[in-house]
Amino acid sequence: MISTPSSKTQFFWSCIIIVFASIIYLIGVNNYIKIYFDDAYMFIRYAKNFIAGHGMAWNAGEEIVYGNTSLLQFFYITFLRWILPFSDGTVLAIASGTMGYLSIALIVYTCIKFSTSDLLKKQYLHYFIGLLVFSLMTRNYIYIASTGMETMTGIFTNIALIYFTLQFVKQQKWFTFAFVVLLSYLTTLARPDSIFYACLFPSITFLTQFNSKDRIKYFLIFGTLFTILFFTDLGVKYYFFNDIFPLSFYVKKYSFFDGFLDYPIWSPIKFMFDYFILALPFFLLGILMFSRRCSIIWGFLIPFTITMAYFLTVNQLMGLWSRFYLPSLPFLAVGAVLSLNHFLEQKALDYKTYFLSFFRVAAFLLFFFCIATADILIIKYELFFMPKVTVYESDVKYETTSTEKLPKLAWDTIMNNITVLAQKAPKGLKIATTDHGYFGAAATHINIIDMAGLHDKHTAYNGFSDTYLMDKKPDIIFPFTSYTLMNKQLFENEDFITNYDFYPSAFWYGLAIRKDSPHLEKIRPLIQKTWQRLYPNHPMNLYKGIPEKTEE
Repeated sequence: MISTPSSKTQFFWSCIIIVFASIIYLIGVNNYIKIYFDDAYMFIRYAKNFIAGHGMAWNAGEEIVYGNTSLLQFFYITFLRWILPFSDGTVLAIASGTMGYLSIALIVYTCIKFSTSDLLKKQYLHYFIGLLVFSLMTRNYIYIASTGMETMTGIFTNIALIYFTLQFVKQQKWFTFAFVVLLSYLTTLARPDSIFYACLFPSITFLTQFNSKDRIKYFLIFGTLFTILFFTDLGVKYYFFNDIFPLSFYVKKYSFFDGFLDYPIWSPIKFMFDYFILALPFFLLGILMFSRRCSIIWGFLIPFTITMAYFLTVNQLMGLWSRFYLPSLPFLAVGAVLSLNHFLEQKALDYKTYFLSFFRVAAFLLFFFCIATADILIIKYELFFMPKVTVYESDVKYETTSTEKLPKLAWDTIMNNITVLAQKAPKGLKIATTDHGYFGAAATHINIIDMAGLHDKHTAYNGFSDTYLMDKKPDIIFPFTSYTLMNKQLFENEDFITNYDFYPSAFWYGLAIRKDSPHLEKIRPLIQKTWQRLYPNHPMNLYKGIPEKTEE
């Protein structure tokens, strides 16, 4: 059983610190930081359409789709977008920043509240300040806390689940138990891949912390209620979306994009090593203090290990700064501190215990942080588990009359200009591309055809089809060069060859304009002005591609 002291005064001052830190952070974001995490702006586009009465639709007037991986984050962003008068980027930063700072506060409060040793329970404020400074100095955490992605919401629901589970073990009040069930469900809404935390952590904790009679009772009640809630949720999703999985579930399989050049960039094992470095203090503390006699640790360790193993099978597109791994941070931090608490509470410690602890830490450091070992593991993983990239080349080549290449511009420069173009474009304009969050959030009046399938059911279920794309008659296409098979199919399509003016290498992605577009008279001047801003010394007409079929 867990007993806890109260620390209301220290908690009050901790809240004061977090409020001031958050204000400083938000002022900095609003005035100095430009958020360009493209995926986060997809939440904004959905939110704006929802507020406008179109439901959870990617394009206004079209069917609703399960394109939001995190439904909890969608409703959270929608609420903030509805009530706040700030820019989209500031709304996103407030959303993730608030959850990030609250998570830090609750992690520290949970660690101290459920620690019984004198050393831990008397150092509440010091621990809080130390962890806060640690997080602010860690580039991964502060960057992700600025993006607006659901990562910080996932961290918060995870630490809230831990807190109420431990609180129920202490108090055994049904009101607290209801929160455990509710938070287990919200954890899966925040991030579906947190399902192992949601169902395993409370279950294992109940089985290890109660006596034989109570453990079975609470285990069965929790399992029954969670199962009912979980399958009810699946039924609701199927009713509204005709699917129980978000479209990203299909799109982010390694087999989905044949010929995708960027798979090595998004290697999950590389991001895992980044995460090990980020969470090194907790890893070392947990390994140093690990004891099989500390029964409560198994509720933290088992779901954490299973989740880490699962992530090695996921294509982590846009997994920058260990974004997929960060929600596990509460399990590492609280689990490590409770292991330390158990260590400090033991009445007798022998030299064998100390030796084994330091041996585990030395082995961990040697294994994971030796450069040669890390490189070998990464190479072996990518060799045996990641798909081998096949580079496809189109049989139709597009040659320009210019002898000079267009300058390579920064992604944010290109995206800013595409956003201005999209905002001024006529209502109903159709743009087809794979990167569409940033300008899509700013221009909800245009239709975006998602060539990657994150928001398009047909593409998510069947893969990219050039025929399907051409049937939709997009007015503008931005074909991203990393999708070599997609581009091969598109460039060899007779409709594309005949009906589009294609400017390879322009606008980062390449630019194709439909010759018979009903909006041509309005969009061509916009495109020409944008071109002049980006490429002032490069006449547009010289970079139009002339299709030539290569000889077989």
